[in-house]
Amino acid sequence: MPTPTSTDMLHHVHVLTEQIGPRMAGTPANHVAAEYIAGIFRRAGLDVETLPFDCPGWRCDETTLELDGEPLAAAANVPSPACDVLAPTVAVGTIADLDAADITGKIAVLYGDLTREPLIPLNCPIYNTDRDQHINRALLDKQPAAVITINPHLRDVERRIEDVDFTLPSATVPADVGARLVHRAGHPAHLRIAAVTKPSSGAHVLGLRPGPHAARIALMAHFDTKVDTPGAWDNAGGVSALLGLAERLAGRDLACGLEFIAFADEETYSNDHVVYIRERGDRFGSILAAINMDGIAHILGHNTITIMAHSAALKAAIERAVAAFPRVEWVEPWPQSNHSTFAWHGVPAIALSSSVEWSMMRHQPDDTALWISPDQLAEVVDVVEAIVLAIHDRAPAWSRPAPGAAQT
Repeated sequence: MPTPTSTDMLHHVHVLTEQIGPRMAGTPANHVAAEYIAGIFRRAGLDVETLPFDCPGWRCDETTLELDGEPLAAAANVPSPACDVLAPTVAVGTIADLDAADITGKIAVLYGDLTREPLIPLNCPIYNTDRDQHINRALLDKQPAAVITINPHLRDVERRIEDVDFTLPSATVPADVGARLVHRAGHPAHLRIAAVTKPSSGAHVLGLRPGPHAARIALMAHFDTKVDTPGAWDNAGGVSALLGLAERLAGRDLACGLEFIAFADEETYSNDHVVYIRERGDRFGSILAAINMDGIAHILGHNTITIMAHSAALKAAIERAVAAFPRVEWVEPWPQSNHSTFAWHGVPAIALSSSVEWSMMRHQPDDTALWISPDQLAEVVDVVEAIVLAIHDRAPAWSRPAPGAAQT
């Protein structure tokens, strides 16, 4: 099979972002993307398996918000139920404000400490905090007619709530709209969300190449997006590198197997973590290393790499392999993606990303192929191939930290 070029990989980015578009779990576009990835895996000679899961199929046709008759920008949170609410607003900026406020039957406007980051869902299986649980529980117990969350960034409506168990109607507004709501707290607002939620499903796509022994290297990227972004940088670039590696490594003579994983639900419902552990968690012990690509190849930055749950020998081998790529920067470990599923279960995990500030770029409607560097896509494929070739003939026990060793 011909070696894939940066042009080939950029083609995958264009297919995912322009032909398929936003790919939130449970949507038809997510299903089309899964079929596209499976087709490339088969073309590379891999055995294809899927890990199906149930999830909501949520669609919002329109969100409108008015304050004193003035229309304001708003976006329904995922997967908010439909509503048509006219009620006074109550602005709350801290947990103490929330605990003291009378918001029952009113529109609770959350800002400040309450919405500095998206709320962790009530039943998130990966991690949670007492703070997020407290906020979620207080809102559900007090039963406001609706909730409006203020994104602290101008013109940014990245949702502050994305939780299938959060049953209140809710929407997010950008900071400038939020300022109007806080200034006019107590005035009635009219929130209308035209949304439909139906049972749906999705499937993670696995491309498997058995090796002569049970040991394998897992390579992964997620192909889903938030609801209204084409997701080029987050994460069509990672998927394109995964597909390029599938084609690049298809003909390699390796001492271990390869498992290429395209996750269908990293962004919204966390079915990546739950389903993979349920279906393949008993095989964690045979994974030599897990390599994740999420947010790579940004044209205004450079590629980065980090490692978690590793032996000193594994890190040294990877450092030698990566030394041939001087533009790739080592960074501190970060947990916010699929590699954490593996690291938290004792599997050495390597993550590649970009040096640009995530909060400025991810989950935006203008996350198009404009931001992807073809040369940096090719660099990631070269780096991961070098890592695979440096460690493929080792045993999983070699890559694990010694008992009692400090971990990152």
